[in-house]
Amino acid sequence: MPDLGAISIICLIFSAGISTAINWPFENGFKGIKDTLLYTSIFWFIYRGSYTEGQKYIMLVISAIGVWVGLGWGIIDVSMGKRTFLQFHSAGIVTQSSIFLGIALISSFSPAFLISRLKLPVDIKQTKAHIIFWQLSFLAMLLGLFFMGSRGAILAVAVGTSIFFLALREKKAAFLLIALLISIAFLVNFVPNKFEQKRLFDKIEQLAKTRKIDPYDQIRFTLWQIAIKQSANGKSFFFGVGP
Repeated sequence: MPDLGAISIICLIFSAGISTAINWPFENGFKGIKDTLLYTSIFWFIYRGSYTEGQKYIMLVISAIGVWVGLGWGIIDVSMGKRTFLQFHSAGIVTQSSIFLGIALISSFSPAFLISRLKLPVDIKQTKAHIIFWQLSFLAMLLGLFFMGSRGAILAVAVGTSIFFLALREKKAAFLLIALLISIAFLVNFVPNKFEQKRLFDKIEQLAKTRKIDPYDQIRFTLWQIAIKQSANGKSFFFGVGP
């Protein structure tokens, strides 16, 4: 009998396949299901592999170091005029980069704030260097996410972390995260616009001044309205408007 982790992976792949089949043909072709299979395969190999908790922790450290390198490379690219936005060198456009960064950021929560709960060797738990490394990594990733300026990724991380902390009843960590989010939002808005990060707030200011939604955002709202109406009338309860 598959456990909850396996069931969630199966459902994710199944939904991606059904969405692709129902809405075929479209511009991206098999890209959606291909990417889903790639991400879930990596997770599955680690999840079901015979790795010790210590080995999984080392993988997490390596991924965090990779993020540090990627952010540094992205900063250099912007400084040299090769790119306009902060993004990873090999992760595609800025929205894709922010998704990867969001995943890494969520992965860093436990070692940054709840390392005592992890099943690691005692020497790792009691080493302050590990805690400092993860808290600095968490802060760097959070700053990087805001400087990338993708509202969707920031919202996804905020919702994901809220559920995470509420489930664990970690009020102190939750308040710390809220304080960090507010502080970084102010910081990103007031520092020089080197990475075009202020576009994160431009649409909010535009909405407040003009009471009009940005055309690209209006498309999203229109798709949501169609999906809700389709679900309400029972004609397309599961498949909505496509991928």
